[in-house]
Amino acid sequence: MTTPKATVGIYKEKRAHYLEFIDIFKSLVHVLISQEAKISLVQISGHLKSVDDLGKEVAVLSDGSYPIISDQQNLMALRVVTFYEKDVAFVLRRLTSAFTVSEVTIQEKDDPEAFGYPGSSLVLKLGEERLKLEEYKRFADLQIEVQVFSLFQDTWSKIANHIGYPADQFPQEHLREFNQLAYMVELADSELNTISKSLSPYDWNRQDKKIAGRKKPAAKPKSSMKSDEAPEDIKNRKNSGPLIHQANLPPLDKIDKIKLSAPEDGLTTDTIDNLILANNLVRNFDKLISDTYNTRLMYQGKNIEPLLSGLIELEVFKNIAEIEAQLFKKRHSVLALAIQIYGPPKEKNYEYIPKGISLFLLAYYTVAESRNIKLVQKFLGKYSFDLTLIHNKTLLW
Repeated sequence: MTTPKATVGIYKEKRAHYLEFIDIFKSLVHVLISQEAKISLVQISGHLKSVDDLGKEVAVLSDGSYPIISDQQNLMALRVVTFYEKDVAFVLRRLTSAFTVSEVTIQEKDDPEAFGYPGSSLVLKLGEERLKLEEYKRFADLQIEVQVFSLFQDTWSKIANHIGYPADQFPQEHLREFNQLAYMVELADSELNTISKSLSPYDWNRQDKKIAGRKKPAAKPKSSMKSDEAPEDIKNRKNSGPLIHQANLPPLDKIDKIKLSAPEDGLTTDTIDNLILANNLVRNFDKLISDTYNTRLMYQGKNIEPLLSGLIELEVFKNIAEIEAQLFKKRHSVLALAIQIYGPPKEKNYEYIPKGISLFLLAYYTVAESRNIKLVQKFLGKYSFDLTLIHNKTLLW
């Protein structure tokens, strides 16, 4: 045991260590779950208790003492949100098989005593085999709560937290109505499960062609189009945008048919982080680039802030949905830009390519449309998260 003041002091010193643990655990969980193609993730987010909140907890202890920091399981948390309630059980099984479990809280679906519509959670530690690796040994004494919610459970959790009453203090005169509302949310979750079984992914490639065909461009002489230029390049050239060589690109078959699903969330570190780790389009686009160079993708939390700052400075993207839509629309040019910057695949060998590379490339392509070389060079130097890109001297047109 230690004094409240000393506990808070220790916590301040170790916050960077805890944040690193959250980032690593989040990455491990994401990789673990994303290996199952049938699971649709909404997001994986991490949370570390604030110094103020810890101080308030310490202050109310009557004996003036507090357990040591490593004993606390509520300091760090991950929230894994799936689209469908049917996927929650699968995620829980994967987590319990991959990590050491300290505590399990499973909400039984037909529990009549359940208050509201809570989800399930696990308190996890890194497994013994992983702790044998040098890079994980320093996290041996840490544990983290991992909450697994469906989209509706997550929504209900936010509503319940906003109301702010724990189960044992909820006003009895409103308890029946509260539980009825929770049941309605649970019923919606169940119906969504049923509907999902009969739905197939929407073909966005077909819709993209349909929209493009509404307004046909005027016919041009055949000599005005080079054999290695895509139609989108011709459009960009007419509008003084970047001209990027698009011949011999890797096939975009998987990306062409991806279903866009990004919510209209604002631009924050959490939404950008989730876009990199959980968005189907970004993940597949990044993988296409890494596969082109026969290398691996590596998650780097330090890239989130510069990416967020760069996207905000462009003043083009107002929310996550706009970023995803533009990445899909400009997918051929963005991939061509990747090849131009990283070089011919057969001639280059990279140890890794950072996760989220497709988003940085989208930002570079967007700023390149200005055809202002000074602006492009300034943007590359200020917001690049890859030394290859910082030192590259290739013009973008």
